[in-house]
Amino acid sequence: MIKSWKELPLGKYKKISGLKEDEDWQWNVLAILNDTTYEDIVSRPLEETMALSRDMHRWIDDKVIIHPVRKQYVINGKKYDFRGYPNDISTSMYIDFYNTGRKVPDDMPDMLSIFMIPEGHKYNDGYDMDEVKKDMEQFSVEDAMSVCDFFTSLFQVLFRRALKQARKALKKARKDGVETTEAEKAINAYLRSNGSK
Repeated sequence: MIKSWKELPLGKYKKISGLKEDEDWQWNVLAILNDTTYEDIVSRPLEETMALSRDMHRWIDDKVIIHPVRKQYVINGKKYDFRGYPNDISTSMYIDFYNTGRKVPDDMPDMLSIFMIPEGHKYNDGYDMDEVKKDMEQFSVEDAMSVCDFFTSLFQVLFRRALKQARKALKKARKDGVETTEAEKAINAYLRSNGSK
């Protein structure tokens, strides 16, 4: 049985997230965590399933621990380089990222396949992207969430920087006689509401 977020593959997490939260939720989750069926779980002795349930609730009710991202991960027995740092991101990577749905957990394998590059390769060059997406289904939820948290933080920082640059450009335009008051108000309001000056 899977006993932690670190052990839980993203593909199984997607299955769990897709379950309807009803009276059978617990037994369906146990089936997924034990690579078996609902029927198998409910046919087991109650003492056994209750022990499995206690083990599951020791970790599944906790938040996923977010760790700093590493430069390399081994996923499904293959080495992948993380290329999500600002100096690593190409325009094509950004466009592909922007075009993903970015829904957690449904689109996570697609998002991750953009920034997790098979060792020794350049982005989308000389490898099968669909195979990478399949491998991302085996990526640990804990590691996948850490990488996605990194993306979120990174893109918020990049967006705030872009707004600050736009604010400077608007101030220059105002000095040149262009009406910029409303645009400046909107940018300043956004930056203030997100903790920037």
